[in-house]
Amino acid sequence: MDGGFVILVADGSAHIRDFLMRELQSEGYGVQLASDHGELFAHLDKDPVADLVVLDLNLPFYGGMDVLVRLQNRTPPVPIVIHTIFTEYEHHSTVRAADAFVEKQGDPAALLQAIDMVLHNHYPQRFSFDSMVKNN
Repeated sequence: MDGGFVILVADGSAHIRDFLMRELQSEGYGVQLASDHGELFAHLDKDPVADLVVLDLNLPFYGGMDVLVRLQNRTPPVPIVIHTIFTEYEHHSTVRAADAFVEKQGDPAALLQAIDMVLHNHYPQRFSFDSMVKNN
């Protein structure tokens, strides 16, 4: 990873936010953290806006599904990876509209793989540019 992407992690657990920050930074990502919906949308209203949101459906103060709907209706849109223990929501139509769904299991490998896939799908030109620069 070239470090050019910024990932916004929205999770109510400080331990999970810190863990994911370390893991994502070790992969070269810039990381922003939000502990609730207020912080999440405050980050998204700033420049530079995150390239992707990792969203736990168990955010405090405002239901995660409501936050998800608000995110999906944003302009410009932001890719969303759901990262949650609530696997019963995986087949819910609103959740299925997210770019990826990853169950929290303690091992970040599946989440990192989903983030990479979503970034490649949404920003192929940024990956193509990186390849051209490295080959010259």
